[in-house]
Amino acid sequence: MIWGISAALLPIWISSFIAFGWNSLRVLALTVICAAAFEFGFRVLTAQKQKLKDGSAILTGALLGLLLPPTASWQATVVGVFIAIVIGKEMFGGLGQNLFHPALAGYVALHALFPQETASFSQTVSAAISQLFFENRLDLPSGPSVFSILIAGVILLLRKWIFWQAPLFYLTAAALTSYLIGHVPIYGFMNGSVFFCAFFLVTDGATTPITKRGRCIFAATAGVLTASFFSWMSWMESVVFSVLLMNAVNPLLDRFVRPQSKGLR
Repeated sequence: MIWGISAALLPIWISSFIAFGWNSLRVLALTVICAAAFEFGFRVLTAQKQKLKDGSAILTGALLGLLLPPTASWQATVVGVFIAIVIGKEMFGGLGQNLFHPALAGYVALHALFPQETASFSQTVSAAISQLFFENRLDLPSGPSVFSILIAGVILLLRKWIFWQAPLFYLTAAALTSYLIGHVPIYGFMNGSVFFCAFFLVTDGATTPITKRGRCIFAATAGVLTASFFSWMSWMESVVFSVLLMNAVNPLLDRFVRPQSKGLR
């Protein structure tokens, strides 16, 4: 399934290439290669069984590569991947044991250590956002269009690699909150960052609740937080910090939201 999710990213990779050319593929290739290398090296040093075949390191690298701007330097990219894989994933015990989404942990670390790179890119693209669905939306650093993300999301849903409730609850909550707050037009939440989060971040099996009811609560709350945080930060930052905050309370959701014998589980 993990390899399938990675393959479903292909439409987004293509859209990113159309938006930024070889620079976007350079970042994506570097994050994937470094992710595999760091996991392999860490497990060699700690005398653990290699887990590259499960595909989780590749997926983490691919997701982080799509979150980073195509202008990211190779040094910053390598540091971000190192933190994502070694600290965010492996030091927590590997696949299924990490508290925080490793790709988001790497992004936040990169944002903190190299703020000039992400900040300058955000300022550059803030004036370039235009068409909604088919034109590449530059609010997601890698630049894929919402349409390409929807294609990837449909693949995930048709293959049943994700539960449909999470994207629905997240997008609905984000849209309603944007409307109620009134600080941004309702179409404002319809951007690459939000849709990428809906299909690839709030659906992560390792850092979201084990029950369907818990996942719905997780996704809906993340949607509310995303729209709320936009009052003082970008959509990209709103997405990242809302999901990480929900990752932190995920153990509480698992504890208090119990499976039911009927209905949602």
